[in-house]
Amino acid sequence: MTGYCEPELSKEYLFSGRMWRDDCSIEKYLVKGTGDYYIPVLRLSSEKSTGKVILLLDDQGKASAAAKGGLAEKLVEKGYQVIMPDLNGIGELGGGYKGGDARIMGVPLNVWYGGILTHKFPLAIRVEEIKIVVDFIKELGTFGTLTGIACGTLSADLLHAVVINRDFNQIALINPLFSYQSIVQERNYHPKFVMSAPAGVIGQYDLPDLVTAIAPFKICMLNPVNALDQMVDNTTFEEAYSDARDKYGDSKNLVVGCKEPDVLLKLEPWFDR
Repeated sequence: MTGYCEPELSKEYLFSGRMWRDDCSIEKYLVKGTGDYYIPVLRLSSEKSTGKVILLLDDQGKASAAAKGGLAEKLVEKGYQVIMPDLNGIGELGGGYKGGDARIMGVPLNVWYGGILTHKFPLAIRVEEIKIVVDFIKELGTFGTLTGIACGTLSADLLHAVVINRDFNQIALINPLFSYQSIVQERNYHPKFVMSAPAGVIGQYDLPDLVTAIAPFKICMLNPVNALDQMVDNTTFEEAYSDARDKYGDSKNLVVGCKEPDVLLKLEPWFDR
């Protein structure tokens, strides 16, 4: 459905600099992508590092996630090593599209339409890049556990990555779209959600089906939203994920938090549970 192909892992990367913010080390890398380009990656760590690694994907870009006082810095303070890439269409790898006849609310839907012609959707490219970055993390050295965190629209990408390649010990999705079905049900849906969906997906599977498929994999979903980018209530979520709940049974590995004001307060005890 997505056009995903197992990427060739060249293990080619370049170290491009280091700077310090207080006691936080920020290293810059360029990791060879699926084509003739490099994925820009930040690695944040400190002397408090416990060996636990978090791959943090932010649809606003790694610069936003790495901002002083942001989620990445707070995680480093807790002893985690945080890896943050800009995936295809995000941050430094953003297309910079300013024209086109299908640019709506800043989203270049022409790129998504191109996926129909090539059977290679932006979602597939980013899932391949996640696989490449995970391999890069392994090249950096040994680590205890690998946790994936995705914010916003990249939640669907990370969820697909887990279904295809079980490279993570656990994942957390922050403000994830709770269902592709919501896109077709909301007349004024936000077009950004389309960029993380393959065409024709509704007739084959939905995001709750992916969560069901990976049970009892450890997953935390905080503040899920609908296609209007509005937080859904717990009842709406539970109706959509009833099959997943049945599959997980008595397992506590599927955790959902609606209207969580401080995601870190919810995530930290969940990481170590």
